[in-house]
Order: sequence, then structure tokens, then C-alpha cells
Amino acid sequence: MAALNVVRRGRRPGLLAQVEALLGSQDAAVRDAAIETGLVLGLPAVWPACRRVAAARGPSCRLPLALLALGGAPADLQLVTAVLGVTELVSDALWALGFSGQIQTAQAALALVGDEEHGALAAESLGTIAGLRIEGPFAKPPTTDNAPPNAAEDEAAPPEPKPEDDLPLPSAERVQTWWAKTRAQFQTGVRYLFGRPVTAETYAPALAAAPTWRRRLLCLESAARSPVDVDTSAWTAQQAAQQIPPLRFDQTLVTLTRPSGGAT
Repeated sequence: MAALNVVRRGRRPGLLAQVEALLGSQDAAVRDAAIETGLVLGLPAVWPACRRVAAARGPSCRLPLALLALGGAPADLQLVTAVLGVTELVSDALWALGFSGQIQTAQAALALVGDEEHGALAAESLGTIAGLRIEGPFAKPPTTDNAPPNAAEDEAAPPEPKPEDDLPLPSAERVQTWWAKTRAQFQTGVRYLFGRPVTAETYAPALAAAPTWRRRLLCLESAARSPVDVDTSAWTAQQAAQQIPPLRFDQTLVTLTRPSGGAT
């Protein structure tokens, strides 16, 4: 993984064959590192690798699903949306759909806004596309649990925390009403991010304001589209100092490949 990071940051096309070989690694962390490096270097084999992982519907497919949604190919969006039917992967698929920016995937997220377990994440993904913030009248007021202590629960192992646990719960009815009134403002085939069409002018401000759990993947896209590869593990001041140049969006990410592996 460290070596893959060096290849990515150094934009070393001479090692593309080694990167491509690691796309099939049985270690999900290594595979994902190879996918990220291959994306930045413009390696076409990244996309079939993501599709294989998504089609297998196994664990640890969060990154491949998100990249397929971000890639923009209609068949890939259908593949990600279909994963919503896999109980263990609903959260991964919902998070991924937020990157697509497409109205049809916003509609798929809307269908789960009223779900007790996944409603908060569904509303956040919808908002990532359409710009709705789950606050004020669109959020449910917090509830206080006054139930007496349960000895069996106290002895049970605590649930594993998930990134979406702290998302505000949506008022499903109000979110659905808002969408019914707002839907006509969005066009099929246009990619949106926080309610605005993705363009060279809108992308950088959206990236600067994006929540941390979405910023990393959006920075990965900018690295694939420009020579600037923001290190999202660096201090905020260091990240802010890395100015992302105006990006071109005349190609979807899935068609943006550089066979030579060189930076544009």
C-alpha cells in the first residue's frame, strides 16, 4: 500500500503493469489502494476491476461502488442501484449514490428516506446531489430514551460505530414534499453536486465545503482530472494551500483514461 501511494503521488507510469496486477488482490485494502492509484494514473483496467467487485456483492466494496457512481456510466449506476437490494450493502450503496449527481439515483435514495435504519444516510445522499440540508423543519427532533436499563444489553458487545451514525434523522414526509416541488429544477443527464451542475466554476467551491467523508473521494476525482493530488490526511492549512486548477468535465470520469499514464 505504501508503494502504491508512492507510485500515485509520483505519477510513475512505468509501474502501471504492477498496479494493474494488484487490482485483483484478495486483500481489500491493497486492492483499493491499487484502484485509487490506477484511477489517478488513468489506467483503464480500474473500471472492470470495480465492476467485478460490485457484481460479486461481497464485503469491503464501498470504494468500488462509490467510484462506479462517480464514473458516470449509466450501466454502472444501474449496478450500484441494484446493490441497494443487498441487505448487508445498503449503506455502502447509498453512500456511493451520493457521488453520482444524477436525478435517477437521487430518486433511488429518496425511496429510503423513511427507512428506520438507513433513512439518515439516504437523506444525506439525496442532499449531496440536490443540495437539501437535513436541518430545521427537514430534521426530526432528537429523542430521549427514558427506558429502564436492560441488563442483557449492558452485557452485550457494543455495536460497531459507523460513519453515518451521527447524521441527523430526516422528516421523511417533509423531504418528500420538498423533492416533489423541487424535482422539476433538475435535468436528466446533468451531474449535480450540492444542488448545482458540476462545472469548472462550481466544483472547487463544492469541494471546499464538502463534508470530510465525501471530500476524500472528490479529491481523488480532481487528482484524476488534474496534476494536483490533494493529500486529505494532511493538515487543513496544507490542503487549502494546494490550489486545484479549473477542471474540465466534458468527459465522464469513466471515459477519462490516459493510456500513457502521464499527468495531464
